[in-house]
Amino acid sequence: MPEYDVIVAGGGISGLMSALTLSKHGKKVLVLEKNSIVGGNCNSYNVDGFQVDTGPHAITHLREGPLRRLMDEYFTYVPVFVDYGHYYVRTEKGLTKIPSNLKEFAMFDVIPRKDRLLLSQALTKALTLNAFDMLEGNKSV
Repeated sequence: MPEYDVIVAGGGISGLMSALTLSKHGKKVLVLEKNSIVGGNCNSYNVDGFQVDTGPHAITHLREGPLRRLMDEYFTYVPVFVDYGHYYVRTEKGLTKIPSNLKEFAMFDVIPRKDRLLLSQALTKALTLNAFDMLEGNKSV
């Protein structure tokens, strides 16, 4: 009889959620991770005294989306992520606040003007289609 039913290669968010889901369904799971910490891109670290958050929790605060649904279904304890305020990007000019709306995004000179225009158009179209419940679920923005 094998020691494990499933071996998951990689302790990133997908590997961890897969292992959690399988274990909740009675499987014996081994997670193998090459780094010293698990979480992959869903992590936090400090740079020059500033906390840097990466992964879906930095964008959605895990209020919605597939990761939220998995947490609601399989976690016995659901973590609460504290909103630390605004997020910043480091540029040659110093720290710049990352935009939180389309108007700020249009003025966000960290991204080239042409790219901002294309992204703004795609976001506006997606938001409009979503408002009228016409957004196709299999298309990315």
